[in-house]
Order: sequence, then structure tokens, then C-alpha cells
Amino acid sequence: MKRTERIALFLGMTLFLLWSAVYADVSVYIHNRPFSGPVMKVARDFYVPLHLFAKAFGAGVRQEGMVICLLPRGGVSCPFQESEKSGSQMVLYSGGKRVDKAVLTKGGQNWIPLREAALGLGAEYHYSPATGIIDVIAPRSVAATPQPAASPVAGSDKKEDSEKKEDSQKVKDEGTSAEKDKGAKDKDKGKEKDKDKDKAAQEDKEKKEEKIPLEVAKLDFRDDSFTTKEVRVSAVVKNISSKSVDNAVIILSLLDGNDKPVHQEKRPLGTVGMRQTATAEFYWLNYTGIKLKPKIDFEMPKK
Repeated sequence: MKRTERIALFLGMTLFLLWSAVYADVSVYIHNRPFSGPVMKVARDFYVPLHLFAKAFGAGVRQEGMVICLLPRGGVSCPFQESEKSGSQMVLYSGGKRVDKAVLTKGGQNWIPLREAALGLGAEYHYSPATGIIDVIAPRSVAATPQPAASPVAGSDKKEDSEKKEDSQKVKDEGTSAEKDKGAKDKDKGKEKDKDKDKAAQEDKEKKEEKIPLEVAKLDFRDDSFTTKEVRVSAVVKNISSKSVDNAVIILSLLDGNDKPVHQEKRPLGTVGMRQTATAEFYWLNYTGIKLKPKIDFEMPKK
């Protein structure tokens, strides 16, 4: 095939892709931060502006002729062929790997395929059609550090044994039979109160489950150190109702040792909704660098 024919074929394919492109109604999160740029859907692929994506991801961009190199922090080689610099079509290398999908030019800027660009930079790409959310994140699994067992204090066992014996002797010596009966009655009352509390808590839980058609199917906890030492939380949410759930909000709270919230974020499901039995995966990053206990709540729209 002659060079002019190849150029004509490429231009024809590019024009067809641009003609079929539409702006996508999706929400993109890069490293847990909302992506502010536009998103365009071409066939089954999502495209984003090159420089806006590079800025949000923290990647570098180098262009030589018709070759675009998308480089991660720390740098990596871009092993393109010299002939590609003067080729008839724009070529993208992401993280040193050649991307087979086309680079599009629209509105005076280059658009790149989001999935291939992210994977080339070593990131994870997650798209949930049920919620219309795309997550791009570069995780690093870190095993939880085992906490050392507390060392026993010298002589503490003997002291505890002695205290137990003294307490036992006091119980034997104190009180009359009437006082013992009173103690038994108080104990019974305490048990009844505990039963009432448990029953009320169970009733509240059942009422809550009736109102909230979502549940947490999985709650993961990992560290991520892409830019700083971050704590990553991932959750899988499932629709347990018999119909689609629209406009709900997923609320992540990170609690300290006293169950007080230190960090909280909200992630809307949007108007796309979740079909019956559908699941959706979400990611959050806590930039305090402290491991905290995650808790998931749901905020349902008012009827």
C-alpha cells in the first residue's frame, strides 16, 4: 500500500471515530480525586485530553514528532522507532509501552484512551457500568504489621493470684443471707435490662434494613504510597432490594480507637442507579497516613 493510501486510510478512520464520538455521562476519579476534564466515548472506549490526564495522574509528557510519550514519576524509557516520529499517524507510548488504540485530535488537543493510558502507567482501572464511575488508582498492597504481644510485668501473676484470693475471702465473709438475695435480684434485673437493650437494637437494625436496600459485601484495607504514604480503603456495595436503587450516597468514615470519625468522604451513586443484585466497587484514600477503622453508611434520597 502506498504512503498516500495509508494516510488517506488513517484520516478516514480518524474522521469516522470522531464522528461516532459522544461525550460520556460518567464520573472519573484519579487517585481518589474527581477528574475535572471532559470524557468522550468512542465505541466502547473512553477518551480524555492528554495534558489534563497527565496533570491529574502526575505523569510527564514528551512529544517527538508524531510520537507522544506518557511517563510515570521517576522516569522510564520510551522505546519508539525513529520512523514513527515522521509517520502518518500519532502514536502513544504509555509507561514505555506502545498503545494500539488511536490518538484523536479534537478541539485543538490530543485525546488518549483512558484505560490503556492508565494500565500502561501501572495503574488499576475499574469501570462500573451500574454506577457510571471509573476509578484509576495505582495501589501497592501492604500486609498488616502484626502487633507484638504485651510483655508480662515481673511479679504481676503472683500479685493477681493474691488479689483473687483476698477477693474470694471477702465474698465469703461479707453480708447476710438477705443481702445475698438482694444481690441476686439486682443481677436478674440487670440481665432483663440487657435483654431489652439487645431486643431494641435488633428491632432498630431490622427497621434500618427495611429502609436501606444496600449492604456492604466486602470491605478491604490496604496502604498506597504512590505520592505519599496513604491509606487505601476499598468497598464492594450490593443492591439487596427487588428494584433499582437511584441517587443513593455511599459514606465512608474512618474511625480512631475511640470510634470517633477522623476522616469522612461521600461518593454518590448518581442517577444511573444500581440494578437488582448489582454490585459496585469504590476506593478511598486517607492522606493522614494513619491506619484507621473503616465504616460504611448509606444516605438514601428523600421520598
